[in-house]
Amino acid sequence: MGLRGSDIPANPDPGIPRVLFLGDSFVEGKQVADDQVLTAVLSDIAHEHGRPLDVINAGVAGYGTAEEILLWDQLGASLHPDAVLLGFYPNDVRNNADRHLFVLKDGAVTVGRKPRLPRVRWVYDLRKWMAARSHLYILITQGMELMDSPEAGESGPMEGEDVFLREPTARVTEGWALTLALLQELKTRVESTGSTFSIVMFPTRYQVDGTLWRKMLAQRGMTGEPYDLLTPQQHVVPWAAASGVTLLDLLPVFRDRNTGNSFYHTVDAHWNAAGHRLAAETIYEELSLPTFTRAGRSTVSPNR
Repeated sequence: MGLRGSDIPANPDPGIPRVLFLGDSFVEGKQVADDQVLTAVLSDIAHEHGRPLDVINAGVAGYGTAEEILLWDQLGASLHPDAVLLGFYPNDVRNNADRHLFVLKDGAVTVGRKPRLPRVRWVYDLRKWMAARSHLYILITQGMELMDSPEAGESGPMEGEDVFLREPTARVTEGWALTLALLQELKTRVESTGSTFSIVMFPTRYQVDGTLWRKMLAQRGMTGEPYDLLTPQQHVVPWAAASGVTLLDLLPVFRDRNTGNSFYHTVDAHWNAAGHRLAAETIYEELSLPTFTRAGRSTVSPNR
């Protein structure tokens, strides 16, 4: 199916809740081994506690909320998950704003332009290989995206730190409005199938490690005054509360247990194995069992 992990049976085991974990590269976790990735560790922990979960890794590097909606429509719903967890990362706002796969018209989410999809699998594999190994390829593809963007002449591509601005640009403001609308749209589509829907907020390494953040600012000759690293929480947490969405913010536990960038690779913005494990442990501990069961019925036998 193009997802990370072993083959997935079409129908879930009636005695084991099936969890579909949507997200981007943090969920896909290509920086760690198969048995170290978040979804595998979450499944192992659940089995160790006698409450097994069938956890499907549906993370795809580079995805934003818009692509996650498309993946849900094309594949996710057909897997009949009891629960859908969405891993939210701050750069989802950039992805949603820049790609225009969905747009807001009169406050409603409508389809924008179609995503670029290769017609054959080997083209996709080649692009992935080049993106992982060639700086030139990355520069060319980013340049093409800029030319396609109506805002390209204004301020260039929206960088991740723009999402944390205390006084956001017009594009960031538009991105947040669209992102919250897309989260609502995904919630509606998931819950219409009877599945539960929850969000897990993934922190950036700069949110977690203040020393690392200040070092990055110094290297770029910047100050932290224009930024508020809690901006994503200030947008998503109140929206989730108003929308009745179960939300787990991983930032507090990552900050509390961090000592010298404990959970992220040194030369990569993604989690190392310790980061994936802490995320899985926290999700299992903090999200209640009903979160993992289909609305209106339990798939767990009474003796568990």
